[in-house]
Amino acid sequence: PYVSRVLSDADALVLATIENLQRERMNPAREAEACQTIVLNLDGDKEEAARQMGWSVETLERRLALMACTQKVRDALVEKRILLGHAELLAAIPPATQDSTLDKVVAQSITVQMLKERLGQFARKLNDAPFDTRECAACPHNSNRQSQLFSEALGEGFCTHPTHYDELADRHVAGIAADYKESCPVVRIVK
Repeated sequence: PYVSRVLSDADALVLATIENLQRERMNPAREAEACQTIVLNLDGDKEEAARQMGWSVETLERRLALMACTQKVRDALVEKRILLGHAELLAAIPPATQDSTLDKVVAQSITVQMLKERLGQFARKLNDAPFDTRECAACPHNSNRQSQLFSEALGEGFCTHPTHYDELADRHVAGIAADYKESCPVVRIVK
């Protein structure tokens, strides 16, 4: 028995991808790529994508979050050179540093726990931020978001993009200094 349907190319791609997801256990990186394709073909409708795949929206979000990993990191996950926990942690750091960090993880056989500890050394505490952190809530480098999505994360309350954190802090301090320039002849910022 079979079902015959007339479908657009986009609908056929969605159904074929869903069939592949349901037929065999795919690698999480390949699931992430497939999920992204399905969501894009459904014009960003995550609820409908999750429904069609038989997943919860939360499961879909977890897989989509892996798309924050570079292609090299996703390939390493597919090739089983790293574990899912490594990829989840690497997804939180800036793409510009993911590949070099991946190379160190693989070369030095760094465990997931060791990677978490090392990344924690560079993370900035959001409670210590001199700037308003409300805009950080939706940032992919906010460890709170990572903690909600993944089993491996630094914990809550950290920024995993220290360069961006420092830029925001510098901008905030420069704004305060500019306010004082009207009433003070000399304003110096000392770091």
